[in-house]
Order: sequence, then C-alpha cells, then structure tokens
Amino acid sequence: MRFLTSLRISSVAWALLPTLLASWIMTEDRTRFAVQGYGAAAANSALEAIFVPAAACAGCAAWEAWRLRRAGIWRLPHGRGRYLIAANALAPVAFLGAAGLLVSLASAWVELRAVPDLASVPMLLTGVLVLASHSAVGFLLGSLLPGLLSTPLMLLASYLWMGLPGAMEPPLRYLNGLPSGSIQVTESFAVGSWAAPGLLALGLIAGTMAAVAPALRGVALRAPAAAGCVAAAALGAYAIVADWEYHPRRCRAPSPPCARGRHPPSVCRPSSARRCPAPGRPPTRSCRCWPRPGSPSRSGSSCSPSGRRCPQTPGSSTPTPT
Repeated sequence: MRFLTSLRISSVAWALLPTLLASWIMTEDRTRFAVQGYGAAAANSALEAIFVPAAACAGCAAWEAWRLRRAGIWRLPHGRGRYLIAANALAPVAFLGAAGLLVSLASAWVELRAVPDLASVPMLLTGVLVLASHSAVGFLLGSLLPGLLSTPLMLLASYLWMGLPGAMEPPLRYLNGLPSGSIQVTESFAVGSWAAPGLLALGLIAGTMAAVAPALRGVALRAPAAAGCVAAAALGAYAIVADWEYHPRRCRAPSPPCARGRHPPSVCRPSSARRCPAPGRPPTRSCRCWPRPGSPSRSGSSCSPSGRRCPQTPGSSTPTPT
C-alpha cells in the first residue's frame, strides 16, 4: 500500500493535527526558562514536550495493530514477513512521531532563536528511540487486546510513564528520556542522560520483536525471550544512572589546569615569551608581584613569570596582561 493511502486511512489522520498543536504549545511553555540562543537549550525544550507525540504514537500503534488483528491478516497466507507487515502499518505512526518532534524543534527555534548543536544530536536520537519504543509496545498490546481497550490503555500508560518518573527520586526519573529541568549555557548533556533511556528503549523494541518473532515457536519461547531483552536493558540503564542526583548535567568549561603543587597558572607577557612554558604543558612558575585581591593596583606592579618586573604598557596606568 502506498504511503499516502496508508496515511489517509489510518488513525494518524485523526490524531495528527491535535498532536502537532499540543507539541507546539507544550514546547512554547517549556521555553520560558530556557537560555536564548543556546542550541542545547532548544533541544532540551523540544524533548521536554516529547510525551505528547509519544502518547499519540502509542495509541495509534495499538489501534493499527488491532485493525490488522480484526482483519485476520496474521492468519492469512502471505509472501511478506511479519516485520514487514508491521512496518508498513506503523509507517504513518512513524510519520506522526517525526512530525511532532520537528514541530517541537520549530517551536523552540521560534522562541529561542537557536537550533540544536552537535552535542545535542545523541539526545535527539534518544528521543527518536523513545518514540519508536512507545510505538512498538503499543503495537504489541494492540495485537493482544481489542482496540477500544488497548488504545486508551496505551495513551494513559505512555503519559504516566513519561510524567510520573519526574516526580520520583533519582535514578528512576532518568530512564524515560524526558529531560529533567532546564539546561544552562555553561552546561551540556551528560552521556548517561541519553545512554540510559536509549538503552531501555532499545530493550523494549527488541523485546517486542522477540514477542512476535517467527523463529520462536509458541509462547513458551517468545515470552522468556521478550522478558529477557527488557530486563537486561532495564538493568543496564539503571546501572548507568544508579548514583545520579537531581542535576544530570556536565559543565562545558572545566576548571583551568594548574601547575604541580599549589602554584597557579603563569601569565605570559610577550616580552617574557621565551621564559614561558611550552603550550600544552602545565605551567611551572607563577607571578608573585600581582596586587592581592582587594588592594589597589600600583603602576608598574606587573612582573614576568620569572619574578622580575615587566615593562608597563605605554599609555596605561596599570599593568595589562596579554
């Protein structure tokens, strides 16, 4: 079936516009506390609204799976595999998730005038995996339960999973892929903030594929395989963030390196460049005749790293380090 035809007859046609509007509004609300012009803040604000397309994808996937089950597709002889049939049915759902995420990014760009930087790409890819995992779980549940039951159940379960961990203690709040709080211009995403939810999302996708794998005959093989995939991914994701606190960020600008012992870094002037340490090595000497904090600076009080006074910059009353 062609994609446009599949999109037109699927449940996504009904959920697309409300999902896009809700994604835009929720992202706009999240940008109130974000940093203007910072790419990571734009990505963070967009991902803070990912619970909207995630719930929509889960509900639509459950409905599409129920439609296939009601039509008896799985009992009919066909030349295509189960995964290909499921992928064809989930193509409109994937479009819904991608459109919701792109609308959130557009809303963040309008409010913050920034696009995600390269450091935010892993976090955005994790958001894509989160959407895929919600769609996969919804498709599996829709294959087992009637659509009138599985669709609202997945909508509620997806919304609660994305919302409730934020009110819990660490580290459970870092496993669903929803960013926790705003990000400042001096901060960046920690590796675990996208590795843990990404690993759990991959485990859910693998568990769903194992639950319907044609190579595994019977529930006695499929159920343990699916449970093993999900359990292994959950334990691995928990181990990544097990010792985290309430601020899962890392500083972009680490403290400057200091010399051995208690000496601060040297300040090299052009006139003393020959006596300065080579670039890239920790400095071994420090200036000892700079004015102490709180004391008035004196003319000609600058010195070279070797301790001798350096010439004062012409036209200035205080030494000017370069």
